Amino acid sequence: MKANIYGFPSTNDECSMINATIKSTGGSSIVLDTRDGIVTAERAFSCIVEPETGDQVLVNKSGNQYHVLSILSRPTGSKNTCLSFEGDMTIRVPHGDAGIISNNNIDLIASKTLRTAAGNTQFLSKKMTIATKTLMAKADDVEAHSTQIKLFSKSIDTIASRISQRTDVLMRWVENVETLNIGNMIQNIRNTKICHAKQTIMTAKQDMRIDAERIHMG
Repeated sequence: MKANIYGFPSTNDECSMINATIKSTGGSSIVLDTRDGIVTAERAFSCIVEPETGDQVLVNKSGNQYHVLSILSRPTGSKNTCLSFEGDMTIRVPHGDAGIISNNNIDLIASKTLRTAAGNTQFLSKKMTIATKTLMAKADDVEAHSTQIKLFSKSIDTIASRISQRTDVLMRWVENVETLNIGNMIQNIRNTKICHAKQTIMTAKQDMRIDAERIHMG
């Protein structure tokens, strides 16, 4: 039996690796200075470091197409590195930890929304500053420990079913008017109650009772 042999189609495009120098970058195109002269190349999908003018790069040549594979050196002396992605980017660590460590600053900047989700979140800092136009916090339980708390606001509204306060000393200054609208008011004072006023007015719609062992008036 005569065997049928089919040859694979051949191509004249040969792949080769060459070194080149970046003359300029703009958008998705990169102008290279190669042994073949000045050519235009694209950045390979796996080359995530954004090239800069003057970089020595490794280029794959396939026919008339050139792709920058990696940056070999940066003769300009700059050590800055920018990771650039054309689309969405995800860093996945299925088994293990991930860390970003810097001796200086770390900036997280998002034009729209910055989301953080975790089973447990911890912030450890010597000083924390939060500046925002609107702050909304929701929690089932809130517990705060502090040596000193200062709160400055033009208006404060507190709405709760029950408020409990316990302190050794309570001081309050009201410059103008203090108004209390209470259903029932009970005060238990263990020692002495002193009230100083220029004028005192006490009115009752029904009964007013004063009970004591001694009552001094006048």
